[in-house]
Amino acid sequence: MNQTIALHTGDVLIDKENAIEYSIIFVNVREDAIIVCQRNITKLSLSVLKLSEVYKSVVTGTFTVESKESFVYDENEMSVSTVEANKKRAALIRDISDKYGPDYSAFLKKNYDSYLRHDLPEKYGMKHGTVYNLLRKYLQGGCDITAIYDKRTLGNSKGISVYKTKTGKKPDLSPQGIIITDEIRAIFDKMLDYYASGRSKSYKFVYNLMIAEYFSDQKEINGGVQYVAFPITERPTYDQFYYYARKQITAEKMGVIKTSRMEYRNNMRLLRSDVQKAAIGPGYITEMDELESDLELVDSKTRTMDIGRAVVYCLIDVCTRLIMAVSVSLENNSVRGFTNCFMFLADDKRRTANRYGLDFDESMWPSGYLPKIIRSDRGSEYMSGEVGRICNELGITLEPVPPGTGSLKPVVEQSFHQLHCSINPVTENHGLITKRKDSGHHKQARLTIQEFTKIVLNCAIAHNTSTIENFKLSAQQTKDQVYPIPVVLWKYGCEHGMEPKRIINKEQFAWALMTREAGKISRSGITANGINYLPVDDVEIEHRMAAAGTKTLPFECRMDRRIVDKLYYLKDNKLRYCELNMESTENAEYSGLMLEDAMALRKARKLLVAESKRSTEETDFFTTMATKNTVDEAVKKTDKALREASDGDKPAVDDSNIKKNRASERRRTMNEHYIETHLLDDKQSNVVADDDKELPVDTNDTESDDFDAFFSDEETDWKKAIKEERKGE
Repeated sequence: MNQTIALHTGDVLIDKENAIEYSIIFVNVREDAIIVCQRNITKLSLSVLKLSEVYKSVVTGTFTVESKESFVYDENEMSVSTVEANKKRAALIRDISDKYGPDYSAFLKKNYDSYLRHDLPEKYGMKHGTVYNLLRKYLQGGCDITAIYDKRTLGNSKGISVYKTKTGKKPDLSPQGIIITDEIRAIFDKMLDYYASGRSKSYKFVYNLMIAEYFSDQKEINGGVQYVAFPITERPTYDQFYYYARKQITAEKMGVIKTSRMEYRNNMRLLRSDVQKAAIGPGYITEMDELESDLELVDSKTRTMDIGRAVVYCLIDVCTRLIMAVSVSLENNSVRGFTNCFMFLADDKRRTANRYGLDFDESMWPSGYLPKIIRSDRGSEYMSGEVGRICNELGITLEPVPPGTGSLKPVVEQSFHQLHCSINPVTENHGLITKRKDSGHHKQARLTIQEFTKIVLNCAIAHNTSTIENFKLSAQQTKDQVYPIPVVLWKYGCEHGMEPKRIINKEQFAWALMTREAGKISRSGITANGINYLPVDDVEIEHRMAAAGTKTLPFECRMDRRIVDKLYYLKDNKLRYCELNMESTENAEYSGLMLEDAMALRKARKLLVAESKRSTEETDFFTTMATKNTVDEAVKKTDKALREASDGDKPAVDDSNIKKNRASERRRTMNEHYIETHLLDDKQSNVVADDDKELPVDTNDTESDDFDAFFSDEETDWKKAIKEERKGE
């Protein structure tokens, strides 16, 4: 009778003569081969057997085949931490299977590559020995994933181990601690989540909080609430909590807790290349950043007032390590600080240094070059639309590095470190900021921003002419005996056809660095930010002003917001400017101011007017009511007089002889306007009335009647009438 023999992956092959058990890993019928892994040993041992020979041995009884014992587990019967640990192990085995399976013949020679030795342990936060043992258990178990699980976690009849006595070492003193149950583990997990929610918490602090919340009673003592902890045998010890925490929180998770996920990923990332890889020539890739110095400064006018710290902007070339531009100002995270540094690219660096008492050969610091690519962080100035526009107009590519990855621009970061190393030792006790409670840097400040700028420029010159020890010279550079000095490397690159783009048109460069303004043109001039300007020798602009009339038309212009005295515009591809309108009192006071100062002055004026208006609102109310009362009273008196003078007809004011009536009224009220009445005292005039009495009104019309002849509804020739009157006299 023929016996059917079937061999499958996972079956156990037992060599009875040698008492050796094998797990079948792979069966290759075509090649008449079978790969097996020896069981019940602490080493990984794979062998290749002939399939036909194995069949014969099974038939003769030398070998026997048995099915491997199967285990079934239930995640619901496991703790959360155990489930996560098993999933992590399973993911590791899947990665190994994807690379080396299904035959795992790579392990026959026991020559394990770097993927198994380094990459996988680093990826899963395990030691190399742990990875090796998990692989061994997996293959010895016949490629069954449950073989790598802790047998205590499998869903057998016993379930999770339940202890009747407290585990761990015996206490040195009296008994203490409790048995760690699932309920206690749940409390531990909750407190560990709280521990992971911040960087400043310690295990001891979280443990004390846990005891107060879960293992203590609240008692009212002397009118207040006091926490009384359970006896030491009814609460977990700190060692129990600490041991559990260290088992749950891996080194990777701890690194994330104490820093951040991005920072940890950046600090632990693989270094597969170096910063010079893509820098093919001078100025091709640069790095830019700003640094708030560790030095307090004093004002340059009186040298008696602290002004805080200066901000250093630096643009450095990656290929040659040459500092292309540097600037010192009080502008932090601003577009103005960015353009300050950019202006230094086009400046004559020797002439700039001369202003600070420094001098050097022009070849020691090249000027007038533009970078191709700028790597920066994600600061507000670099991510702003204004910096994006500037780079776009100048043909520069801006490459912000991902957040939390400052190491991706290490060249500029290293230059700042060198700057600190050069400045800090000599400025100690002279304004240097130290992380000490007794740091008196505010009181010890001695340097002005001009003197600090001189130090920074001197350090930049020294950097450009010093040897970069860890610089990686190319084979050709080594052959040509090129010293690893930034200025030498820059010159070498330019001489070999890699010279960067030059700044040829400085007016175009200046136009790009200026800020766009929403200008308006009208017959009063050109207005931007509420400030008025007039053209300089530009008849066409004056004609446009006249043609605008009462309207305001858009006008494209730009401004250097560091000073508002000029407004720039383009005409016939030439850079032109308008000057501040000094004929206007308000505009004249803006002369020499920064835009923010001018806007602050303008805002202060508006606020002052608003406050004044608010303070005089009651006066306006009173004036309105007083005027209305006067009108109402006058209406009453006039209506009464008209009713008394009427003969039953509808009352109306007589308008038949206005000129005559006007002249009569003038004579009656003239005494209110006598010079003596207003300017001469009572001794000089007997005409002046008492101030407390009403001014007398002449009601005697006898004299005035003598003048009535001069007034009628017809036009009167005054000169002729007066002459005739005098002749009659």
